Amino acid sequence: MTIQTDAKGILQRGQVLMLAAFVLAGLMFAGLAVVRIALQSQEQLHVQHVADHVADAAGIIATRDLNFKAVTNRAMFANEVVIGQLMGLSSWFSMTSQTAMNVALVTSWLPYLGQALRVTAQAVKYADRAFQRGLRTMITVQQTVIKGLETAQTVFHTASWLATLTTMEDIVQQSHPEYELALLNHATLQSIDSVWLRLQTRRSERADEIEYVEMVGASRDGFTEQRTYRWFTTSFIKANKLGASEVGLQRGKVYWQAIDVTALQSRQRFKDVELPFGWGGNYLDKPLPARQRGLAYGGSYKVLPVTSGLASRYALRMVGGHSVPRQFVLQPDASAPTITIVVRKPANEETGKPRLWGAGRTRLVYSRPDRWWPRADQATERANLFNALWRRQKAPINVLELTLLEEQV
Repeated sequence: MTIQTDAKGILQRGQVLMLAAFVLAGLMFAGLAVVRIALQSQEQLHVQHVADHVADAAGIIATRDLNFKAVTNRAMFANEVVIGQLMGLSSWFSMTSQTAMNVALVTSWLPYLGQALRVTAQAVKYADRAFQRGLRTMITVQQTVIKGLETAQTVFHTASWLATLTTMEDIVQQSHPEYELALLNHATLQSIDSVWLRLQTRRSERADEIEYVEMVGASRDGFTEQRTYRWFTTSFIKANKLGASEVGLQRGKVYWQAIDVTALQSRQRFKDVELPFGWGGNYLDKPLPARQRGLAYGGSYKVLPVTSGLASRYALRMVGGHSVPRQFVLQPDASAPTITIVVRKPANEETGKPRLWGAGRTRLVYSRPDRWWPRADQATERANLFNALWRRQKAPINVLELTLLEEQV
């Protein structure tokens, strides 16, 4: 009995130890599974973070490219308007010189005053000639700057596209040597391609050239757009000063014209009698008209047609207008683009590690803050490449898109 009891106790203890061993082994396997799942989740999270960082980096480069083009587009307009300002100054100097000479001639019989005005007229005449000699050079400088800005846009356009590809590869490789960009049909580089190749276009059509000239005309400052005012008015006589710098398009080239006139008008029964007093004008490529209807050129032809005809006849002629710059602009009806990036880590058959992947998306957004930069017409400004107001923001990816991506990864 004693031997049987001892054998039975040993068997029970063996069973308990075996059960404890199984439980311990189960706990160990469960712990290893938890650790493996935790490591896999951590690596999955890392892949997702890498995809988000890559998409954000691509968005940063894209917005900088768009904002650079907006700044350079405005710079082209500014330099174009400077040409109109220079020609307006030259025209105004010529008018002032002619006016001073006429005043000196009329007052030459007056002692002291006539001599003083004659000296003043000579000084203004020398200044006018000096400005005219340097005018062609100053205009050439502005045209060179416009051409340089156009070239800079093209270079930056290509560099941004290539830099995006290189930057994405670098981020992925630096994050993990086994990570790789997934070049898929659904998203990824097709979205980046749309930013540089489908979202943007360059001015090339006749309508684009007309739009450029119209925008330049609308960008003129007060002096360039209209130099018109009245000096004085009495019961029988009035003195008017009129003029402006006009921009236009001829055979794909931008031309400028400037005119400044002043005259006395005596009120008669049926019409005013015009007495020309001073005139000046110049043009780049296209001559000033001999006569003109309407209120163009600051209304000079309508109010002072005789004096304006003299300004047209003796206008300074210049050649060498420049072509309309091929600015980058948005495609018609372009929507806010998104950049979707997929990063994956292939499955490892030797270690049994599964495939991991993550997708990140960045949206390029154009917004004009009314609080800081309100529009005069209170309208909502559409996306464009004339104000540097592009920014990027993280965008969600819906379940359907994730499903389609998973099928391709």
